[in-house]
Amino acid sequence: MGMDYSYLAVERKSSGFRVIKISCKDAIAGGREINEDNAALTGSSLLLRVKVTPGAICNFSYAADGEALTPIGQTFTAREGRWIGAKVGLFALAQRAGQESGYADFDWFRFD
Repeated sequence: MGMDYSYLAVERKSSGFRVIKISCKDAIAGGREINEDNAALTGSSLLLRVKVTPGAICNFSYAADGEALTPIGQTFTAREGRWIGAKVGLFALAQRAGQESGYADFDWFRFD
């Protein structure tokens, strides 16, 4: 949707859960997603945060089980899209068709 995009994802592997930071430059021209950073997760809750500052500069961080926020990945500058502009959201998906499905519980989503 954007010319460039970036997101945090929670990925389930056989070794446990990880938070990953993904970015893509020039998506419209076939740019590839880059896995910038990742960290193993423990516990049962997770806070994901993107702080957007003037100039559309996005800083991503996470906190597991009420711990302090930990920065992850590089800063990202949001760019306009083709027709809807930049947006923030939550989504869940399986990586391959036919995979056993899972779920995510979201307690809240807040804009400040």
